[in-house]
Amino acid sequence: MDTRQLAEFAVKYKYPTSKSYDAKNFDDIFVEAISNGAKISISNPTFVPEDERDPNYTQYAAVICDFHVANSNIATPDEQCAFILDDDGKILKLTHLEMQKEVDKKTGKRRMKVDMDDVFGSVTEAVEKLGVDETYLIATLNYNKFFPLGVSINAGASYFLFGLDLGYRFPSTHVRPMVDYSENYIDSDTYTIKNSVYRPTMYTTFNVGTYMKYFSLTYGFGAVYLSGSTTTEENSPTTYRVSKTSDTKYKFMMKPSIKGHIPVSEKIQLTLSLSYNWVPKYKSLNSLDFGIGIVFLKED
Repeated sequence: MDTRQLAEFAVKYKYPTSKSYDAKNFDDIFVEAISNGAKISISNPTFVPEDERDPNYTQYAAVICDFHVANSNIATPDEQCAFILDDDGKILKLTHLEMQKEVDKKTGKRRMKVDMDDVFGSVTEAVEKLGVDETYLIATLNYNKFFPLGVSINAGASYFLFGLDLGYRFPSTHVRPMVDYSENYIDSDTYTIKNSVYRPTMYTTFNVGTYMKYFSLTYGFGAVYLSGSTTTEENSPTTYRVSKTSDTKYKFMMKPSIKGHIPVSEKIQLTLSLSYNWVPKYKSLNSLDFGIGIVFLKED
């Protein structure tokens, strides 16, 4: 929203100068000017015919008006300006009219040229109100019936977040073991039998997702770590032997999660999470995961 007077006011009141001012800066600069005695008036509003609007954005209404500033020491005289309006009639843009006209090569008529960065400034402002222009750190403690102790750490900025989930199973926690049993018989006197028993010890997932002010969604990919032992029974006409060895396995795991954020202050949110531990090759571990934690916010 750039008029010649507005640009001078921006310099005078030490606002960053730009070819396009968003709605918030427009209001702030005018409030500053009026509080310092300036009198601003807009008169003779006239709607711009559709055939004179930017052909790519004719859905936006445009209004031509006269712009006048009094009781101010800025040098720019009165000027003719144009408003760009959204569907609700709110002003998205105010600009010096001559800066906004160009000749249509097909028709030879002068048309308004709409800078969509300004039009979508209102959308940007709405997004900012959702808090997505902040960086954040999300920390939660999680509980799962198989992994009673869990920790989730996520961080990010704008819509994007990433993080890490860890879960630990205490040895006393009951969980159905994963059993691998195999037999290799050559004859009744020659055979090998292997019996492996594994139980989960912990899991790790790496998460990516999206963040909004009141909720966030993530999807994690990782693995469950299994520890166990294998008992091997070997028999032949001359030898019979039983041995036991320790072993570790890994099973692919996924963890979709949703977190709800409850504002406590401008910088702190309480968060509650609901996740699902999904281990396709170890289905007895598939289960819900609950968490509670804190979101720390920081403005960019």
